[in-house]
Amino acid sequence: MLGPVPMPVRSDESLAPRPPASPETALWRAVLVQARRDLEPGQYGARRDETSRVIAWLGTADFVRVCFNADLDPDATEAEFRKTIEGIKTDAE
Repeated sequence: MLGPVPMPVRSDESLAPRPPASPETALWRAVLVQARRDLEPGQYGARRDETSRVIAWLGTADFVRVCFNADLDPDATEAEFRKTIEGIKTDAE
């Protein structure tokens, strides 16, 4: 049996390069951090349905709203998520 697929090294700071301006901003960023963690294989990592939901969520109006509330650029944030997804696919091959 194969072990967990190693996750590309990307810290949660890549989603938020600057400190949040308010507790509410920090909360919205936590939503994005959790979505990123839902993609990660391993002990606390993704199940296939969680991964599918995150991928389907990217680029939606809800995703954009969360990014704006987190004071982050939705396009750049989505690009970070897609890099993570591609890294997982590459490592799994």
